[in-house]
Amino acid sequence: AFASLTLTKVSRRVLESTLGTHGTDAFYSYMLPISSAWHSLSASTKLYLFLLLFCVSMVFLWLARVISRTKPTLSRREKRELLENRVFLDEHVKKMKAQLYAEYLKQCVGVLDL
Repeated sequence: AFASLTLTKVSRRVLESTLGTHGTDAFYSYMLPISSAWHSLSASTKLYLFLLLFCVSMVFLWLARVISRTKPTLSRREKRELLENRVFLDEHVKKMKAQLYAEYLKQCVGVLDL
């Protein structure tokens, strides 16, 4: 439908100003078979095709909506547990890591001094 509309209603000069000479030639060479096939269809067949495309579009929109539903937020208990884990990491694990790394560096310097 778009190809048919573009080929019949838009002048070649407008297409050339938009797409350039090579782009217009390519557009006509790609769209001419589609346009001739579209014109060969009856009005009822075109209606059925539009209805089919509409139904397929609605199915895809529904699928997108179902698939992209947001996940539920965390409960208060889960938030509290995550916060407790973060506090434990900040207070204990990171301090222990820094302390062990400092000891490692002291040992490395001690070995190099020998």
